[in-house]
Amino acid sequence: MPALGRVKLAKLSALQIESFLAEKAESGRLDGKGGLGPASVRRLQVTLNKSLDAAVRKGLLTTNPATLADKPRLPARDVTEDVWTPDHMAEFLEATKAERHAALWRVACMTGLRRSELAGLQWGDLDLDSGALSVKRARTQVDGVPIVKSPKTATSRRIVDLDAESVAELKRWKVVQVAERLRAGTAWESGDWCFTNEIGRPWRPDTLTCTFKRRSKAVGLPPTNISGLRHAHSTALLRAGAHPKVVQERLGHSSIKVTMDIYSSVLPGMQREAVDRLAAMMGG
Repeated sequence: MPALGRVKLAKLSALQIESFLAEKAESGRLDGKGGLGPASVRRLQVTLNKSLDAAVRKGLLTTNPATLADKPRLPARDVTEDVWTPDHMAEFLEATKAERHAALWRVACMTGLRRSELAGLQWGDLDLDSGALSVKRARTQVDGVPIVKSPKTATSRRIVDLDAESVAELKRWKVVQVAERLRAGTAWESGDWCFTNEIGRPWRPDTLTCTFKRRSKAVGLPPTNISGLRHAHSTALLRAGAHPKVVQERLGHSSIKVTMDIYSSVLPGMQREAVDRLAAMMGG
């Protein structure tokens, strides 16, 4: 709506769908300042495809015209242009290390977890002896109501290694949370959630975003969000020489191609560093 809303279901064609997506990519922003980003256009495509699949199952259509439409040719969005550097992350963690949420920010910076995965983390998912966490669920919002569901994809269900300082920060936070539980008494909400408020209620994803933006602004750092921390973590790993396959597994991407597409701007520099190291090994 309104672009396709007046089209009769049986009259909807693959060509109309192609034109609709192309128009959104070129001039789909509500503020009139250009087109929607690649991710937004793909979400429109996926939503339309699933809706028409449902129409086929219910006997309202014989075929799904979205499956006949050519996929829109969208440029890969370079998410590494404005992400925080390791210095930015270090400055933020230093500025917030004495705060109640220090462990949350540390894990966000050092793991690359999605916002929903951070909000859905439980203590049973953490192995602080071996220094790793398991991503087993996501806590999202639908119409403003928090819900718990399975991770985004099969590969999103993964194990992520933790650095020693993150483990130490989580241990400190666990002690604080136990003290808060004792103070709250019967007011404490049941559950094994890792990151909670003072009465055990897990973070709402939108509250997590707002709090992070407010704190990063107060520190005086460039604006970003939890997804930005995910990109900052990944970019820093690649520039530090981590293999893209390791980054893919750490982020829970469905394939290494996804990782390579998103972080393509980082790879040329990695290639230069690699050939320089090879030349040095050969005495050149």
